[in-house]
Amino acid sequence: MNIFDLSDLAQLAGIPLLQARNWTSGRPLFIRPSVRVASGRGKRNLYSDPEVLKLAIAKRLRDGSVGFRAI
Repeated sequence: MNIFDLSDLAQLAGIPLLQARNWTSGRPLFIRPSVRVASGRGKRNLYSDPEVLKLAIAKRLRDGSVGFRAI
């Protein structure tokens, strides 16, 4: 299993870091980290391969003008 932080996740999915931050925090999507949910100061969410795939698919759908409700 590969483990990624948010910047890795954004780079692998091909989206800007700010967009990845929004899409993983419920604005407008909420993609939960499967490895570790940050708790406390200085902790980071950690993601794995399925989250990279979810973000990449969401990006492709948005590029094709699919609305967030459909995604």
